[in-house]
Amino acid sequence: MARLSKNNLHFALLLMAAACLRLYHIRFGEPFLYHPDEIKLVAQAGRLLSSHFADVSAYFAIGVYPPFFTYLLTLPIGLYIVVNFLTGRFTTPADVTQFYNLSPFPFFLISRLLVAFMGVLSVWLLHRLVKRLYSERVAWIASALLAFNFLHIQQSHYATVDLPASLFALLAVSSAASLLEKPRPLHYFTSALFAAMALATKFSLFFAVVPALYAHLCHAKDRGWSWNKIFNRRLFLLAATLVIAFLLFCPLFVLDFDKTKQGLRGTSQFEKEGKLGSGGSLLSYWTGDQSEGFGVFYPNDFLDTLGPVLMAITLVGLFLMVRRHRRPDLLLLSFTLLTYFMFEYVAYKAIRHLLPVLPFLMVAAALALESIAIRLSRQAERRNAVLLGMVLALAVAQAGRSCRYFNGLAKPDPRTISRAWILQNIPAHSRIMTESFPPALPDCRDARPDSSRCYHLSSLKLTSRRLNLTPEFIATLRDSGAQYYLADGFSRVFFNWKHSYKKYPQVVQERKQFFAWLEANAKRLQTFTPSNPRLQPEIVIYQLPVFKSGVD
Repeated sequence: MARLSKNNLHFALLLMAAACLRLYHIRFGEPFLYHPDEIKLVAQAGRLLSSHFADVSAYFAIGVYPPFFTYLLTLPIGLYIVVNFLTGRFTTPADVTQFYNLSPFPFFLISRLLVAFMGVLSVWLLHRLVKRLYSERVAWIASALLAFNFLHIQQSHYATVDLPASLFALLAVSSAASLLEKPRPLHYFTSALFAAMALATKFSLFFAVVPALYAHLCHAKDRGWSWNKIFNRRLFLLAATLVIAFLLFCPLFVLDFDKTKQGLRGTSQFEKEGKLGSGGSLLSYWTGDQSEGFGVFYPNDFLDTLGPVLMAITLVGLFLMVRRHRRPDLLLLSFTLLTYFMFEYVAYKAIRHLLPVLPFLMVAAALALESIAIRLSRQAERRNAVLLGMVLALAVAQAGRSCRYFNGLAKPDPRTISRAWILQNIPAHSRIMTESFPPALPDCRDARPDSSRCYHLSSLKLTSRRLNLTPEFIATLRDSGAQYYLADGFSRVFFNWKHSYKKYPQVVQERKQFFAWLEANAKRLQTFTPSNPRLQPEIVIYQLPVFKSGVD
């Protein structure tokens, strides 16, 4: 009993450490919003709440995007609104809208806190799963590695779909593990239910049901192969639950099947083509031969997020699992490898897409560490000491990386500093042309009462892969009457990536010609330089020339 209490205390401390790391600088960017995906998801949750989930157009306001996470966001946001009504801060729905327009950050902070909680919950769930499949020691190692993992901590700070989708995939695999132990109808039901949640959160997670199918086939094999043993009522329960639950959690197909189908085709095409510079070579997630990302999307491969040592240990663990191919190993690998190779195939390389397989990569690393410790020493005490030392070293390295990352992200952003300079030095109602990641300036088309001045804003889409756009860009500057131009380092970094040069050399050359034209013809007023250009963009403010007839 004392040993059990001691273990519970130690695990509670581990969860507390995981929570602290996921809450560290979670308010980064305040009061501004520097994660583009957060903006659209929280706004979508607000649309659903304001329409009471009754407006069909609200479901498609951000395109054909899986809506389940936005449903979840409505819970804490709705509770926050109710509390403010009870305390008298809000008296009418119009007060809520006005407060959001003036000060939206509290809604985003609430959403981030929900995701951070999901991150901590994932650590607890992984410990339970691995303890059942392997041993308590492996469970401790795997959960500790996940608790301190940089990529998991990073994504736990963002109110986006990647961490919630990872949690639902983990729940689906955990239910499949229960199914592997005993083929009860409840386990078929929960496996399908959580797989549907994962799929309704991120359309790419259709392999979340594969571990349940593997467990089902294992039981069919144990009873003697036959079609009746495979295609039985329990398999029908799994399939029916998956389809019905998915349509409930993602009603887009029911609301407008044709629009949803067209949207999925567009998404599929985008994944095949990728963004400008987003490609990579074979196994580039491991070698780092792909775009490094920027800001909240940096870093962008396992070599940089795990570090070379933990990455090598993880690969050893995967090899060990494949070589011995025990049922628990194959259960985890059935989801991990299929999901990994699917994303290896698509052109749009983003490490956050592989977050759902990360918990199982940490299981592989835990198995490898245990195997290494056994080979180093046969004495139990010495072996445990070696294991503890290795896990602590990896955990400290990953936690330190996380703290340094968010220390950098929490520094005053050049977009924030440049915004204050613009409000003080550029006359109101000036016409300003921006790139893709500008300061949050008040737009005259959406003037808010808190702003003493506003600007006529427009932007250039520099990352288009069309050719011969330089004259068009200059003509746009002339025809719009733009007086100032805001350049940002994040928009420019696309044209420095290796795969941009490799796939679109002419586009890169043309954009650099436009940048040279801008530097030669416009007056550089102010430059705001970040301490780390990978985390925050440089902002350059130009005063444009007065255009005469024709294109200068």
